[in-house]
Amino acid sequence: EVTCSIDNKKHSGIFIRAPGILEVNGSTEILGTIEHEQNKAMPVAVRQGCMLATSFHPELTEDPIWHEYFLSMIKEFKGKKFSP
Repeated sequence: EVTCSIDNKKHSGIFIRAPGILEVNGSTEILGTIEHEQNKAMPVAVRQGCMLATSFHPELTEDPIWHEYFLSMIKEFKGKKFSP
């Protein structure tokens, strides 16, 4: 289960040989974590500006939270000029 900061709930996440996100810095926002070694939270969903990255497959669950969030990002940046 992925602990999600979008709504402060746990959501299903399907991991298929997924890499872990070992380090974030700058303006990178951690959106989701899983409990990893020694109960440490490992980031598995992050956002930096207009970029969203997950180390799991949200399209393989019936939970719409990540797709809804991605659509909200599109609406947020629609018509704006930006750089990654």
